[in-house]
Amino acid sequence: MKPTKKQLEKIAKEYNLGKVKSIGKFQRGAVNFNTILRTENGNFILRIVGRKVDYKLNKRMKLEIWVLEYLNKLNFPYKI
Repeated sequence: MKPTKKQLEKIAKEYNLGKVKSIGKFQRGAVNFNTILRTENGNFILRIVGRKVDYKLNKRMKLEIWVLEYLNKLNFPYKI
């Protein structure tokens, strides 16, 4: 499902990204909905997983999320 402006603003609020200035999109994305979110606190890329995820991809994505959350808890300077 493609995210709405209201949903993206809710995400920005929940994650303390700041007030949304503009929303952009990527031209491609076979499985994910990739959105560029520009806020008063900077630019962010939101990746919302689509429904066409197989078992292997799902497992890999869970690992990626776990690693990013772990690094975030350590205050690792991750700029992407």
